[in-house]
Amino acid sequence: LFVRKNSGIRNIQDMRGKTVALVSRGSFSGYVYPLAYFRQHGISDISAFFREYYFAGSYDAAINAVLNGAADIGSAGSKVYNSLKLSDPRIEKELTILDESMDVPYYGLFLAKSISLTTKNAVRKVLIEMQSDAAGAAILKQLDLRGFAPATSHDNYNSVFITAKKAGIDLKTYRLDK
Repeated sequence: LFVRKNSGIRNIQDMRGKTVALVSRGSFSGYVYPLAYFRQHGISDISAFFREYYFAGSYDAAINAVLNGAADIGSAGSKVYNSLKLSDPRIEKELTILDESMDVPYYGLFLAKSISLTTKNAVRKVLIEMQSDAAGAAILKQLDLRGFAPATSHDNYNSVFITAKKAGIDLKTYRLDK
């Protein structure tokens, strides 16, 4: 969660009546985590607490919304925030981070149960072996990634499950379109 340094926002009380730029209902850093943060600070109905909240559609759009004054508070993934900070000195100079989520897996890929095991294994093999292939390594470099690793158990996503629970989200019934 970040704000403009000159906003006067330093804690949850200072956020009342402000505008929040979230990313999308499918974003951990740009939606699930902020909801958990707000709930942990006693805010169960964000539409009643904030003047407005909206979905910016991407991490960079949420960052730019706060940077350019369209929103008072924003939330974005640290990888994108830190990358943009390198290319835009205004981010370091004008924004401040109020809070950060616990570490979560980045770029998780889940395939529908209806996809064949053969296809799932082929996708898994391609992703895991990307860094060994010149074209794959070039793609990973563009994404600022070293490579992919298999999730070895349900426990790899405990931080996501814990945060979703804190946000009041039941992942078994959660829908992105609501």
